[in-house]
Amino acid sequence: MAVNIICPQLVLHDHLLAFIYSPFVGLPRFSIPLTSSPAAVCQWFGLDYPRWLDGRFAGVSDLWYWLTDVAADSLAADAWNKIVRGAEVPTKGLKSAGTKLDDVVAFVRWLRTASRFAVDPELWDSSCADVQVSTELMPDMPTPLHTLAKSALERWNKMDKHDELLKTRSEEARVLAASQQKRKKRQVSAGTSAQQ
Repeated sequence: MAVNIICPQLVLHDHLLAFIYSPFVGLPRFSIPLTSSPAAVCQWFGLDYPRWLDGRFAGVSDLWYWLTDVAADSLAADAWNKIVRGAEVPTKGLKSAGTKLDDVVAFVRWLRTASRFAVDPELWDSSCADVQVSTELMPDMPTPLHTLAKSALERWNKMDKHDELLKTRSEEARVLAASQQKRKKRQVSAGTSAQQ
């Protein structure tokens, strides 16, 4: 949940951190596994991994305190700040992934009202919302790479893999765009002929 809030092109499932990218409208996205190391994910996110290994949480609230006991400049702090200021919390698929939606809702409520990140609801804003992406296929203009996604790709030495997959998708996008242009010309031609 938190990873997706700070960067929609990154996803954390169980212990696997992956980059998921859809560079062009109408073409399948691709994914690149970045790491499956819980220690690396915790370190990157700013969480205390040895405390997680200890696993002695007195209850849910103790776990929540662990999740929010992070440095102010950590990625986790960035995510928590966005959530308390009104960022939409992605809940799609949580039940099928084994996470109870009620637990997520309760955590977000606690984060917004009782955690050290809580702020007055009047300070919430919607500037954390996703930027709308064009629905037109532009083969020379892939969807921009989020700066955090780029940083993660570089951290785990996956930028070459990204570039390779992007090159393949760019070639596919050019073929699809050319086909769409031909179809549009035929439709315009057919429309002009029908009017005469």
